[in-house]
Amino acid sequence: MRPVHPETPRGPLAGAVAADLREWLAVQGYSAETIGQVVTVTLWLSAWMDDHGAGLDALDGGLLDQFASGFVPGTPGRAMAACRIPVIRRFFLDPLSQSPRVPAPAVTGSAGAELDVWGAWQRDQAAITEGVIRNRRGWVAGFVAALADGDAVRWECADVAMVNAYIVGRGKGYAPASCSLLVSAMRSLLRWAVATGRIERDFNRGILRPPATRATLPRGLTPGQVEALVAAASPATRVGVRDRAVVITLSRLGIRAGEAAGLTR
Repeated sequence: MRPVHPETPRGPLAGAVAADLREWLAVQGYSAETIGQVVTVTLWLSAWMDDHGAGLDALDGGLLDQFASGFVPGTPGRAMAACRIPVIRRFFLDPLSQSPRVPAPAVTGSAGAELDVWGAWQRDQAAITEGVIRNRRGWVAGFVAALADGDAVRWECADVAMVNAYIVGRGKGYAPASCSLLVSAMRSLLRWAVATGRIERDFNRGILRPPATRATLPRGLTPGQVEALVAAASPATRVGVRDRAVVITLSRLGIRAGEAAGLTR
């Protein structure tokens, strides 16, 4: 069954999961264009899973392989899917990127009101999407609730030590990629608190950095490794000539595997 391109997002990866993925990609430094493409392919996967009756707990390497195999030549979006599925695989299946998806406790009263004002500020000042606002709220709601006292939120009680203690406690049991979302949400909250006069100085410089993940730029091959790959392809066969051309093209132009696969001339 070929992948589907739904007009309306549906399936187990739509909504909060897609928003979580979008913010994770932004924190990892992906460009806006790449983020859009990865999320688009994820929503194709979500609709395909919906058609097959597969829930989030069914998402594994085999299911992703089955989804990818549907992009036969001529399938719309085949090249984009080939480039973006590895990123999707890393987010959902890499142990360093996985995190428990537990609903955040509801926060009401003065703390809830403050979080509502912060959400409106994100929406108005930076055009942050509703999904990201909701996810960020889940990460930092406990911090704001700890500052609440009756009808007021005592921001004067907040300091760097309290922020870092909260990050350590809230991030316990979560993978580094998820902790990066926690830190990003906390930084946004504190920027808003400074901008609106709730705290006098910015704590962001003193905030702990999230643990590193493997979601970094890949290392290039050394000249010796490239020469060895070229030498391994025999110029006496058509396959060998093709392989030499592919290796030389990749090494000289720095293009991606999916881009090389799409070359026709």
